[in-house]
Amino acid sequence: KDPLGVSAYTDWKLRSRAFWFPETVVALSGRLTITDADNTDGFLEIGRIYAGDTFSPTINTDIGHSLKWETDAQSVATAGGTVHTLAANTYRVMNFQLSHLTPGDRGAFMDIIRKVATHKDIFVALRPETGGEMERDYSFAAKFTETPDVTANPLRYSTTCKLREV
Repeated sequence: KDPLGVSAYTDWKLRSRAFWFPETVVALSGRLTITDADNTDGFLEIGRIYAGDTFSPTINTDIGHSLKWETDAQSVATAGGTVHTLAANTYRVMNFQLSHLTPGDRGAFMDIIRKVATHKDIFVALRPETGGEMERDYSFAAKFTETPDVTANPLRYSTTCKLREV
């Protein structure tokens, strides 16, 4: 039980926290200091820290994105006629379109796709700095399920992003 009371992450196995810098920070190294005097476990487990290139398009995602929970669970019919399912992890799947990429957005997006394709994970935040459940639901480590292509339209570019939580 969370000693601070109910939070947006109560009963979640994994939790994340994003810290957004107000402007570009260029450094050769950095230091992250975490102090938790009330931690009875004596340690914190940090799976990933993301720092590096960011992408924020000039015009936000289109209306109509999708976000859902998926699972790799498989169900098997038993001889008695019931269905047996072994517990499995759940993960988020999100799809969205960027239909109004500027020429500058297109170039930055293509550089990111060249670096990560479908084999590297990224941190996605569709609702950064909104707080609460909205930010929690739309912020997670993910991989592209297919490499996005960029379509040229008159005066703009567009792409569809399909992501799976990792």
